[in-house]
Amino acid sequence: MRDFLQPSSTVSGILFALSGTALFSLKPIVIKLVYQNGSVALEAITLLTLRMLFTLPFYLLIGWIMLKRHHKSEKKISLKMVLEIIAIGFCGYYLAAYFDIWGLQFISAQLERMTLFVYPTIVSILSFLFFKQHITRNMLLATLLTYAGIAVMYYQENLLTGDHTAKGMLLIGLSAFSFSFYMVFSKAYIQQIGSRLFISIAMLGASLFIFIHFAITEPFESLILSSQMYVMIGIIAIPCTLIPSFLIAEAIARIGPANTSIANGSGPMITLIAAISILSEPFSLIYLLGMGLIIFGIYLLSKNG
Repeated sequence: MRDFLQPSSTVSGILFALSGTALFSLKPIVIKLVYQNGSVALEAITLLTLRMLFTLPFYLLIGWIMLKRHHKSEKKISLKMVLEIIAIGFCGYYLAAYFDIWGLQFISAQLERMTLFVYPTIVSILSFLFFKQHITRNMLLATLLTYAGIAVMYYQENLLTGDHTAKGMLLIGLSAFSFSFYMVFSKAYIQQIGSRLFISIAMLGASLFIFIHFAITEPFESLILSSQMYVMIGIIAIPCTLIPSFLIAEAIARIGPANTSIANGSGPMITLIAAISILSEPFSLIYLLGMGLIIFGIYLLSKNG
């Protein structure tokens, strides 16, 4: 098991990325089911708090085990490094998750997943700004195509759902930007201390911000829900958050943030199939056109390397 989890090959990194993407892609479906089936209106921060309460014991246990192992090695973890990892977790697992859950109240799971799917272009832009990576013609064309696809899908959904589509798109766009920031800046720390210890520290830091946000804005009674709701939130927490968070972190360690984001290309199709079959969301040729532009744009970006 230990050997299996050590960074080794491109193939295993791609498998980690694809597996994590598949599980993450089912998350918006279950979140939409929670919003649809809840007997009371559930605020985004309440749902996010419950999700983190489910996962917190696992991150504490894994983090404690990995920290003990790390102390036996020659590498040291400074307070500065811990605070920097917490800052990255704040972006990737507090801001990104909060904006995503909030935005899903206003747009379809299909549009949410396709909007998040453009984050490889944001990763490329951030890599250029912070690490001076070269911007190529393919990257520029990919960015234009992906945002044209988002515009097409937005136009179609706005016709179908009306007033709140723009708000939902803005929130999901902020989620994509926050997650891209996490993708760009996490690799160096993962390579230094390992993916499991990194993700545990990042998630514990994010949990702290989530709990503070909840305590300030919501009554504790809002955490009391039906058993059916707890089951669905448990699914969001463990199979759709805990497990893929480690899979994606390990993929970043093995194949890098850019290749990991590109390997996530299977995500929108998984969400699309589930959204149509489970949520009965509408689908049209306009949606297909928008998705085609986005997927082709990400394909061009993958050819950049």
